[in-house]
Amino acid sequence: MQDIKNNTNPWVARHSVITIPVPIRRVTISLASPDRILEWSKGEVVRAETIDYRTHKPEMGGLFCERIFGPVKDYECACGKYKGARYKGIRCDRCGVEVIEKKWRRVRMG
Repeated sequence: MQDIKNNTNPWVARHSVITIPVPIRRVTISLASPDRILEWSKGEVVRAETIDYRTHKPEMGGLFCERIFGPVKDYECACGKYKGARYKGIRCDRCGVEVIEKKWRRVRMG
C-alpha cells in the first residue's frame, strides 16, 4: 500500500481519508411489535396484481404500487404531472404519488 503523504498524484493527496476500523462488540436483534410495524407502513396493498402487461407500469393498489412504495423514476410522479427535483416532497393530487427518489422503493413497507 502506498503512503498517502508521499504520493505525487494531487487528487489522491487531497481526497484520501484514512479511517481506522472499529470492532463491533455486540449486535442485538429483536422482533418488531405490531405498533412499530404500523409506524413503518406507508399504505395497504389491496390488489394482487403486480404490473400492467400492456404498459409495463405498476398497478395502483397492487404489490408494486407507486403510491405505497414510491415512484419508479427519480423525482417523477406516476401520471407525469410533477417532474424534477424542484417538486421534491410534493404528493401529486392526480395519482397520489409522492415525488421522491426511486431508491426509497427498496426501503418502504406496504
